[in-house]
Amino acid sequence: MNYPLYIHIPYCLSKCDYCDFFSVPIGNLTEKNAVCGGSYSSYNREMYGEKKSVEAGLVPDEYITALCNEISYRKKMYTVEKWSTIYIGGGTPSLLSPLQIKTIAECVLNDSAHNVEFTMEANPADISLDFLQCLADCGVNRLSLGIQAFDDASLSCVNRRSTLRDVETSLELVKSRWNGEFSADLISALPLQTEKSFVLGVKRLLDYKPNHISLYSLTIEEETPLFKRIDSNEIPYNYDNADSLWLLGKKMLEENGWRAYEISNFYNEKNGRPCAHNMAYWKMKSYIGVGSGGTGSVYGKKSIRYTNIHDIAKYIDFWRDCQKREGDGREVKNAEKVNAQSERREIEVDANREILLPEALEVLKKSDEEMEFFMMGLRLYEGVCLEDFESRFSKKIPRHYYDVMNLWKKHNRARYYKKHGKEWFCLSKKGILFLNGFMKDIIGGA
Repeated sequence: MNYPLYIHIPYCLSKCDYCDFFSVPIGNLTEKNAVCGGSYSSYNREMYGEKKSVEAGLVPDEYITALCNEISYRKKMYTVEKWSTIYIGGGTPSLLSPLQIKTIAECVLNDSAHNVEFTMEANPADISLDFLQCLADCGVNRLSLGIQAFDDASLSCVNRRSTLRDVETSLELVKSRWNGEFSADLISALPLQTEKSFVLGVKRLLDYKPNHISLYSLTIEEETPLFKRIDSNEIPYNYDNADSLWLLGKKMLEENGWRAYEISNFYNEKNGRPCAHNMAYWKMKSYIGVGSGGTGSVYGKKSIRYTNIHDIAKYIDFWRDCQKREGDGREVKNAEKVNAQSERREIEVDANREILLPEALEVLKKSDEEMEFFMMGLRLYEGVCLEDFESRFSKKIPRHYYDVMNLWKKHNRARYYKKHGKEWFCLSKKGILFLNGFMKDIIGGA
């Protein structure tokens, strides 16, 4: 089997106020976890001369060792033949030193499919010529740059580390010196963002001719610092403005030759394509996730989803010493047999000296998997293949699904069509904006 591989780097220099992903600001790490890689300077001098980014090399080498051990173990555990895509996300992967990037690349590329899509996320503040050269040398062929906005007031308001100058400098470097694919993230309706500044930002990004753009409407998650600041009226925010700005951005992209293939994702019709790694998520394909906080899903007769422990120190301790434990005659096993459900379960050893993986494990109900198939697939403008559903689940689509599908078709929010001799169902351009409503109707009819 070929699987997509997601590698989580849970480190940041500072955390954006809107972020609810698992990551740890380096300033908040324990002394043990704060040990720097220490190998950046010698590697950088050897390959690129003296110039280096001051932030590079802050991720502990111990984490990279643990990460590579987990990758090797998961590959054996799930009998992975090749990695079909590789995606390094975070956190802030661009804090990795060149030697650390090289170590990860050497761990995965020999086990990868030919011409594998190899993506790495980066903060604009970390982009340099040396950094881009390092990515190219290590086989990374797709750069995902977190632009977010061309507005210093908005970037500063949400505690974004990069400034407008960082954004423009990084884009100039990428345009002139990066030969791989280039994807950029934008967020609409950030605090203090006006329609004028947002429109100007979209136009400026298009001048740099990226291959792919992810355009997100700001989601204000509870428990984030941004939610608390808005809720306490510390900063003004117009919720009604969020949807209208996103729709305006979508319209601008489509009018300039960009194709929306997923709710928030667009590719340049002249030189771009959909992100193969993310397509695996939306098409509900199995994928392996590694790293502290990384998540993987493996589908089959018994489908499972696991999330690695949200404790970097314990993650490092476990996977760094994994080979040593096995050498002692203790077998490392998936925790399914104890039906572990807690999100941050402690590492356990059972009576048979079997070491249970530091993960939360969920065995997916088939009814939930069926709903996810529709929920994820309908994020795509192409929708879902009805024959694929029946083949995957060995059953006809439930009657109440068809009732909802036909109702949405009647109201011009969805349609059926034929492709490659198969029947497909998709939401219309307006209907896809109300995907949550569609799923509520599905759940309500169950």
